[in-house]
Amino acid sequence: MNPRQPIHRSLTVALLAAVITTACSDDDQPFQRYEGPIPACEVEVRTGASAPSFEPARASAAPEYWKKGPYGVWNTSPAEPCGQDPVIRMGGDERDIALYITYPAVGVPTVSGRGEVAPGEWPVIVFAHANNDRECNIYRRYYSLHDHWASWGFIVVSVDGTHTNCRIGTTENIERRVDGQLAAVAKLRALHVDPSSRFFGRVDLDRIVFAGHSRGGGASLVAAERYGRSAGVIDLQGIDLTSFGFGAQTLPDFPVLGVTAGEDVDLNYPYAEPTEDQLGGPYTWLNINGGIHAYTADTVPIEPDDEPLIERAQQHDITEYYSTAFLARRVGVGDGRAPTAFVPDESADAVLASHEGARTVDRDISELGVYTRWRTDDTAIWLDHFDGASPGSNLTGGQNIAQGFARSQEVATYRPNSSPGGMYAKARSLLLEADGTATYRLELDEVVAPAEASLQARVKGPDAGPVAEFAVIVELADGTRQRFEGTEHVGPEPLAERFTQLVVPGEAFAGASIAAVEFEVRDGALFVDDLRLVALSE
Repeated sequence: MNPRQPIHRSLTVALLAAVITTACSDDDQPFQRYEGPIPACEVEVRTGASAPSFEPARASAAPEYWKKGPYGVWNTSPAEPCGQDPVIRMGGDERDIALYITYPAVGVPTVSGRGEVAPGEWPVIVFAHANNDRECNIYRRYYSLHDHWASWGFIVVSVDGTHTNCRIGTTENIERRVDGQLAAVAKLRALHVDPSSRFFGRVDLDRIVFAGHSRGGGASLVAAERYGRSAGVIDLQGIDLTSFGFGAQTLPDFPVLGVTAGEDVDLNYPYAEPTEDQLGGPYTWLNINGGIHAYTADTVPIEPDDEPLIERAQQHDITEYYSTAFLARRVGVGDGRAPTAFVPDESADAVLASHEGARTVDRDISELGVYTRWRTDDTAIWLDHFDGASPGSNLTGGQNIAQGFARSQEVATYRPNSSPGGMYAKARSLLLEADGTATYRLELDEVVAPAEASLQARVKGPDAGPVAEFAVIVELADGTRQRFEGTEHVGPEPLAERFTQLVVPGEAFAGASIAAVEFEVRDGALFVDDLRLVALSE
């Protein structure tokens, strides 16, 4: 199957990008992206209280989160000769560390000639970039993603981690990135109360999201834990913290969006996946089928053995779609007014906590699609974690009974034929292998389904070998049995080695007493995890 080109990217934009790529070096590209006749260094930025009020365009009634938001965008270094990045210093280090800050503006600054921060107090994303061993200075090279977030009403602070790049991965290396993110928050507090700063009175210090790519993704999880008041974390192809010496303890309950890339050769599957089992709060975990590590940025060089199956623009669109939905759900996004009120929007769960988001990706962005799974903060009745603690029984106190399997065992998900330590010990699941037809039955003790509910779990196929066909049978206390074919309830992509969410609709058993849940597995292997009954709002 050939990946579809993004249907909403104009030919003009594609041709312009091609011209820029051939005519400019990577270092020049961030400064060549502006439309409008006014040179970037001639855009005026009035600071502090003197900045006037404007009224930007209104947002559409039904947001398509992969598209540009309702605000204009500007930044602190629109061109090399006129860069004005604020700087920080950390822990006795004498060097200046730059903060490349992108923010909501009004209209198009290279058309209007004005580049002030739009009126209002804007929530913040503090971004830590990846390591790269060939291009050390890359902190401005995520400009498409940062521009996108700013267009939806966020101040985006990219911390220059050049001094941490082109170095081997160590605990200290991640700690330096964490220190940079936390120092950036402190700097924003100072700028917010500085009448000479363009950010005077413009920063919402109560709504801070940490985000990062690769080592920066892992750093963002640590920064959020230490900050203690984070609105969430966006972890893009993030390193596993356990492998960097940070332990395997469950993280606090802040919300997380985790994103992996299907063809990543920097963090080869399943390196990043065990992080999912370390998360303590609500999350959505997303795999971009056909994506690669370098495509998260704009101009970071790809690896010699990279073989992406989608275009960079498609990976950007998918990342922007889910990350903006995450921001809408956990913080709120701007509605086109300035100032505006930010209110978390539960309707964004249609993207984050249902397969509707994956169907939208299939239809509008990439035919290769995505695999998604999630855990919300809604009420749930947990039936089994399959974590190996008590494999003969489930969380309701009932028995688990396997019949006819070649193998039925709670195992290390990504090392099922060993007893691994470290990072891979965090992830455990139920492995069901059948040569013909076999059944796994969870007998439940006094479980009554919510009045409006669904039965959910994470499911996936093996890393090698045939993927099982399966069905789920829900048996009620009166003996009634309802059968659901698994392939109809796992999203639009075929079951493969990546987890996806099983969502069995609960109309047939809502409010009823459930006696058992069975998995009928045929001719292959199936992994099952986190089985639960969830209120319809999830």
